Amino acid sequence: MIPDYAADPENGIPGYKGWRLSGKPWRYQSDTDRDAMPDEDHAAWTVEVLKQKHDRPFALFTGFSRTHTPLYAPQKYFDKFPLDEIEVPKCFREGDLEDCAPSLANARLYAFRRYQMLHKHDDRPQLFKRWLQAYMACVSFIDDQVGTVLDGLAASTHAENTIVILTSDHGFHVGGKESLYKQTLWDSGTRIPLIVAGLEGMPEGTTCDQPVSLIDVYPTLVDLCELPTDPHAGRSNYPLDGHSMKPLLLDPDGSWSGPSVAITALPGKDHSQHREHVGTLYPHFSVRSKEWRYSLTSDGHEELYRYSIDPYEFTNLAGDPEFLDVKSRLKSQLIELRDGTGWKEWEQNSERQERSGFELLTEVKGPASIRFGSALITEVQTPDWTELRVRVAGNRCQVWFGSRVLTDESQDSDFSPGKIQFNGDHRNTRLRDLHRRHP
Repeated sequence: MIPDYAADPENGIPGYKGWRLSGKPWRYQSDTDRDAMPDEDHAAWTVEVLKQKHDRPFALFTGFSRTHTPLYAPQKYFDKFPLDEIEVPKCFREGDLEDCAPSLANARLYAFRRYQMLHKHDDRPQLFKRWLQAYMACVSFIDDQVGTVLDGLAASTHAENTIVILTSDHGFHVGGKESLYKQTLWDSGTRIPLIVAGLEGMPEGTTCDQPVSLIDVYPTLVDLCELPTDPHAGRSNYPLDGHSMKPLLLDPDGSWSGPSVAITALPGKDHSQHREHVGTLYPHFSVRSKEWRYSLTSDGHEELYRYSIDPYEFTNLAGDPEFLDVKSRLKSQLIELRDGTGWKEWEQNSERQERSGFELLTEVKGPASIRFGSALITEVQTPDWTELRVRVAGNRCQVWFGSRVLTDESQDSDFSPGKIQFNGDHRNTRLRDLHRRHP
């Protein structure tokens, strides 16, 4: 499949045959006579850095592109996985999406369309297996690049005083839930590798089953390297998010200062469909504990899975009354992590306090309006108690009413500090300040 582009003199395109990388020719004669692939370059560069003498402690970050598409790898890695030996993953089951939340199992989303594309070619019955072969070839290829880096570390003078963390940015479906992609709230889409080695005193070859998040990696590095725990001091002064995993590295059953669940957010629209990426407007959320996953969509649908008896998430237990207490507990944890801290019950004197930004959660009935200083933020009317959420920060105003976005507007400059004026019947009202903190 070597590219062969014809010349186009009218548009000044000379044409060429062969691969190109970053706008330059990429030479390929055979697997043993070719230019290095980018990931091979990254591994080789890292080894060269490790060969050098460093007078000060240093952090070294190496990124690899595969298994990101396109699934290119040298032929020898494909040869490791003959097509006739490849089995369809056990996490695949026909009709698996029938009891899922509709907005999470929306067949129009790219993850599902991509899977279906591999099943619509009757003349190529092994197309799905070929895709799996390519994916596994790329996994094996990256394993070797990681091995190159670790071999370089072992041969260097830094082998005895270096901590290694191997991780990734997201999970990936390879057929489970009728999906071939990321961007889901199921385990295949949210679970990632997280392997740590080299910390003095940590046990070897053990597994910790406490769910943690990528946001915990930086506080862990701060702790391991004995760096200041307030890196934003003198600037934004924000406290450091996340929690150090060091206690778990030294004892997988040890103390953990973080939450018992890991939370994942998923925008409600799919950027791979080339639509406007609306970010936080329609988010869905999921929390993962050791035993359970609970998901809550922006339109109120729920999913609940128990991994000890259902590791592939075949059965949604959210509607089973037997697990109502479990679902309620996980939902409370999800909402606490989703909404953050700093919330206070609405009091009458809240209207007399001047603010630079705020977030408000309430339920309203009948006509209701909210003003911020001289600006009218929203006016609504409803015959039944309906959830209303308002967020004013910087120059942006967002209003959610029920399960839909009512307003998302930005103005030329930031909102001027002002007082909140809330008119109408409301209940369960909470408020938090969104001040921009400066030194």
